[in-house]
Amino acid sequence: MDKKPEHSNSPSTEKEPLETPQTEEVSKDESVDSSAAVPTAPTKSNQAEADDASQSDVDLETKPVKEASQPAESPSKDIPTPPSASEQIHAEPAPAKPKGQGPALLVALLALVIGAGAGGFSYWQWQQRQQHQLQSNELAASVTALETAQRDLRLSLEAQLLDVQRQNQAAAQRIETLGASLSKVEATLEKARNLRPQDWLIAEADYLVQMAGRKLWLEQDQQTAIALLKDADRSLSLVKDGAQLPIRAALAKDIATLEGLPRQDLAGVALKIESMIAAVETLPLNRVELPDAAETEVVDTPSESVDDWKANLARNWKAMMDDFITVRRRQGELQPLLAPEQEWYLREHLRGKLMQAQLALYHGHTDAYQKALGTASGWIDTYFKRDDAAVDSALSNLEALRKVEFVSKLPIELASQPLLERLVAERLGTVRESR
Repeated sequence: MDKKPEHSNSPSTEKEPLETPQTEEVSKDESVDSSAAVPTAPTKSNQAEADDASQSDVDLETKPVKEASQPAESPSKDIPTPPSASEQIHAEPAPAKPKGQGPALLVALLALVIGAGAGGFSYWQWQQRQQHQLQSNELAASVTALETAQRDLRLSLEAQLLDVQRQNQAAAQRIETLGASLSKVEATLEKARNLRPQDWLIAEADYLVQMAGRKLWLEQDQQTAIALLKDADRSLSLVKDGAQLPIRAALAKDIATLEGLPRQDLAGVALKIESMIAAVETLPLNRVELPDAAETEVVDTPSESVDDWKANLARNWKAMMDDFITVRRRQGELQPLLAPEQEWYLREHLRGKLMQAQLALYHGHTDAYQKALGTASGWIDTYFKRDDAAVDSALSNLEALRKVEFVSKLPIELASQPLLERLVAERLGTVRESR
């Protein structure tokens, strides 16, 4: 770039300088491009070289101007010579290289690096805050779950504690009850050690007397009660002790009282009534059969005589009226009519009356028993066929049942029962509840 082109005043050498400046221009442009492509920080040596280069450029620019100012020696002074390419190139001002571009670029790069670092640091802090927030939320959820589990566990333990306390109370009550029962058993065993060998006979007699009273009260069974009282007297006769003598006297009195009552077979009477209830369905009803007319009707025919017109008119009028209303007179006993659909109701009512008589028999109600049998007998006599053997047998059985006499109320309390209870209480140490 420091080479200066040589100029000649002869016309033959005008073409050569045209090519040389192009090379210099290309090299100059390349140097400029290369220097502009790689910016470096300015130093003292570089600054000196830059000053020398600018000084040489100034020389290149001013020198062609001086040469151009001198007139060229040519055969024809009137024709101006055009400036050469090198002159045009050197005539253009060289672009001034900007000063301070390197430090500004360095500052920009440093600012960019600092901004990127600050952004990265902010993003890292944001991520840390998010992680901390997530961890805090998870920790809060864990604490809430632990509190809930602790509360549930506390409630469960309290419920179990209450249950255990109730069980302990129930166990304490059972222990107390068992202790009382054990004390009673021990007392009974202590008394049993002191029993006499024949005391069990007294207990057996007491049991038999109780059974006799129940037979009289519940079943009105006189014969069974007498048999039980005799068995009790037989058991007491084996006891070699004078304490049983008043009891045996009371037993003899009870047996005599029951034997003095009329004997009655209530079970047999009830079974007879039951058989009659079953036979109600087979009893034939009394179907009404109308007897023949007592008189034969005489037909009065009109005469053929004209003089008897009044009599003929009366006969015709009477015959016409007889067609509307007919009155027939019959002789014989008339039976009450019963519609076929009423047959079922009659039989059911008859069964009900017989069942009432059976119930009154068990309860000892004599009046109700007699009234129910009388009503049943009247229905059979009125609505059923009298000349049938089954109906006649039913009426006979009802009449026999009405004649049965039974005691309305047997004695329930026996004279021997309270005496035996006192003796058992003295010997065995037990007292029964009063009835």
